[in-house]
Amino acid sequence: ATDSVHNEKASGVLITRYRVDAGNWRVYLGSFTITAEGAHTLEYYSIDRVMNTETSNTAKIKVDNTPPVSALSLGEPKYEVFGLPVLLPETPITISAYDPVSNEAASGLNSIYYEIEDAHTGIRAPVAAYLEPFRLAQGAFIIRYWAKDNVSNMEAPKVIRVSVMTWREDGLVAVAGLNVSGTADISGIVKSNAVVSAGGNARIIGDVTASTITVSGKAEITGRKTAGAAPVHPALVYMADIVQRISAVNNNDLLDRRYLSDGKLVLASKTNIILSTGTYYLKGLEASGGSSITVSGKVEILVDGGVKISGGSSMNAGGIASELSIFVSTNTAVDFTGGAGFLACLYAPYSHMKLAGN
Repeated sequence: ATDSVHNEKASGVLITRYRVDAGNWRVYLGSFTITAEGAHTLEYYSIDRVMNTETSNTAKIKVDNTPPVSALSLGEPKYEVFGLPVLLPETPITISAYDPVSNEAASGLNSIYYEIEDAHTGIRAPVAAYLEPFRLAQGAFIIRYWAKDNVSNMEAPKVIRVSVMTWREDGLVAVAGLNVSGTADISGIVKSNAVVSAGGNARIIGDVTASTITVSGKAEITGRKTAGAAPVHPALVYMADIVQRISAVNNNDLLDRRYLSDGKLVLASKTNIILSTGTYYLKGLEASGGSSITVSGKVEILVDGGVKISGGSSMNAGGIASELSIFVSTNTAVDFTGGAGFLACLYAPYSHMKLAGN
């Protein structure tokens, strides 16, 4: 406070008093804080050295202790498997936020931030201010995001895991190479970082992109052949997270126990079963002797072991590929031989795949 000069006279300020929300008057000795969130009324006045008392002044103050609230939205195209959001490289990711009114107070949104971490390596990109929707290259990621208001209340970071891949758009992706022979057919785009070899009467009905492409016998590749490329990201899913969750919580109680052996589903001798909508955890999957597995609704299977479909057996052969998703989590064999029929979205990044016979 200051004591204004009047008729060339001013005695000087003696004291300043204040009170908050009609509380007790206090002598002002220095800066102070009002910590309780909400709307407050500050009253204050000063007295000079000859006891002239100022008319009380009033100020309305609002205290905001509540951080903003952010939300992340995944655009299209996208889908979900084993509770994991799966995006394509062109899928936009949008973050929004607002500063909620709490106890009649809100300072307003100041900024939004996000951070991208490689789920496999733990390497984090620098924290970035969110300005517009962004997209991610193929891979497995952890996205953290949060917001700050105009009085620097900071929201605790939120976390989401996503995978970005063209898995369902491709016919077959084989990181370490593919050898197809006999009269086997693959319908769709085939990609590999190593050698794709087609022999016998095998056919690949689609484009092939790989490091090396070889065709022998009466084998045929009907689409474009692009050699000298390494188009595949070797680790598109953080498998450890899925294994931990699905091994603990699944729908295995819906399985017929007669066909389970130490956690492996084994069918033989023209056995036919129907898998109803659910998520299953198996230690292996085998079908032989003309057996068949059909699915009713959306089915997801995590296989912690090998997969073998042979002897004229089939899995979802008359169904829709997008209704059946199979992840193989271990370094085991995945074999389709002897007239096997298989229609599904299969992700087996550590497996050796064999396609032979019909």
